Amino acid sequence: MEDKRQKIQEWFDIPKPKFPVMAVLIGAVLAIIGLAMVGNNAVGGGLVALAIGAVVIAIPMVSYSGANKKYASRASVDQMLQWLREDFDAIRVASLNKLGLDPSELKGESIIVRGPLYWAQSGLNPEEIRKRRPVRQDDANSPYLYACWTYMVIHFAAQVMGTYRCAYNWYRNAAVADQTEEFGYESVVSVKTETESSAYTLIDGAMEHSLKFMLSLTSGDKIEVRLSAPTLKSASEEEEKSLGERAVQRIRTLKRDRSAAAGR
Repeated sequence: MEDKRQKIQEWFDIPKPKFPVMAVLIGAVLAIIGLAMVGNNAVGGGLVALAIGAVVIAIPMVSYSGANKKYASRASVDQMLQWLREDFDAIRVASLNKLGLDPSELKGESIIVRGPLYWAQSGLNPEEIRKRRPVRQDDANSPYLYACWTYMVIHFAAQVMGTYRCAYNWYRNAAVADQTEEFGYESVVSVKTETESSAYTLIDGAMEHSLKFMLSLTSGDKIEVRLSAPTLKSASEEEEKSLGERAVQRIRTLKRDRSAAAGR
């Protein structure tokens, strides 16, 4: 598990090396000068220029080659997404204890609702929130993988629903600001996903609108998770949207079924 966490951290941390263009050009110029000097019978000086040119090229190229191999050895994006799902699922399992639920009490599959976290969050290191990284390094339109997430799992029991929420630092595999809540199906007033148009300050820039999951309760409380936004461009955006819709449909179906049963 530690090896997996290290590989996740390396994916975010290892920089893509830059080809040493200037060193190669300078070395090439020195080599050309050296060849010209040799051709003009200035053999000693020419050989020195050639040797210096070779060194100027070789040292940064060896460094570049090593750095490029290290960069290329990072986990693939598919592997990273698989590890992300695994870690989210581990939180789902652990959340049962926090809610005091036994797996045998559950009615069907629990649903995870999540979205990338890219704004200031108490308990999270801002520098680690900032660690989002494009999956295609040189593409300005590339989607991103995020180091931090907003996370919620919804468990469905016979009489109640239980939710566990947290801000999840995937980079450290640490959950902060966690909350649990349990309520009856009759307490659900509405559940939906909707696009919200409002300025939201990010670590850098602003989010003008986003898609969010929202569960409203008779107590007046609202349980919300931001799923996606054009500004955020999550590499798993379609999964986030799909999970949000699945949660909406599941809660609506269970609420209708219980209402129908109560009316009989």
